[in-house]
Amino acid sequence: ALARVPRATTDSASVEIRGKQLQVRVIRPGFVRNGKQIFN
Repeated sequence: ALARVPRATTDSASVEIRGKQLQVRVIRPGFVRNGKQIFN
């Protein structure tokens, strides 16, 4: 999923999805560059 978050947000966060708290990773939205995946 995509979300807009403040720049000061750390590498991880907690979100609520369908009533459940989940830990998420915060990454930049550029998922593919020159045909190659740029995140782990």
